[in-house]
Amino acid sequence: MQLTDIEREQWQDQGYFIREGVFSRGECNSLSAHATGIVDGEISFPDAHLDQDAKAVAKNDGRSGIYAMHKLHCPHLFNQALFDQQHHPRIVEPVSELIGPDLLGLQTLFIFKAPNLGLGFPWHQDKYYFDRFVTDTTVGTWQAIDDATIENGCLWIIPGSHRGGLLKHDQPGQKSDSRQVKDVDETNAIALEMPAGSVLWFHSNLLHKSIANKTTGFRRCYVTHYLSSTATWLGKVRDVPIMWVRGDSHEGCVQPTCREPAAEEDW
Repeated sequence: MQLTDIEREQWQDQGYFIREGVFSRGECNSLSAHATGIVDGEISFPDAHLDQDAKAVAKNDGRSGIYAMHKLHCPHLFNQALFDQQHHPRIVEPVSELIGPDLLGLQTLFIFKAPNLGLGFPWHQDKYYFDRFVTDTTVGTWQAIDDATIENGCLWIIPGSHRGGLLKHDQPGQKSDSRQVKDVDETNAIALEMPAGSVLWFHSNLLHKSIANKTTGFRRCYVTHYLSSTATWLGKVRDVPIMWVRGDSHEGCVQPTCREPAAEEDW
């Protein structure tokens, strides 16, 4: 389905748009079961990309399995089902309309947001973490695997904040490798409550955050980030995995380093 005029206007003015019912609850449940299988060791996956929730580690309260998990980091690099979801046309086609038909995949995250835990993430812009590329924007997508509510830690955004450019991220976040924008004016912040199967597309300069899960259920999501293959490196070429998603690569621009998940023997 092509972008509607309303979606295009909302992207330009507010830096995001949401579609409900992009995936069925059955499709969401299948992806969730697959992620659980990875954590439970039923599906092979590199341990270095399994991130436990920092609060669960600090509390050492006997939580285990998915109840102690924060996320799978870049699972598209190692797992076919999550690679396929990164490349799913229902996700990718709107991205192509926003930044062009030639796309690369930068990062994926399967976030568990466990019950009565679920580490939040402070106000930030994704462009801060992708500033090694010369490009107007990357595009992030956020697929709700479970219903996302205020109580279980849905995303909060500040509509239109993408127009202000990249801000300083000089305040430590909740994790050692995270930074946040301090003194954010939250006057216009809104909560994005989304039913399972909904997808958010958002600009890399859009200010957003999430908070802890205060319920007895999970708030899982699958996050993917895309870059136009017409982008260039800022400074030297970095040794980071860049996944081909669709279209062509361009001479002198960022090149894909992989086109399919790595074989287990190559981990």
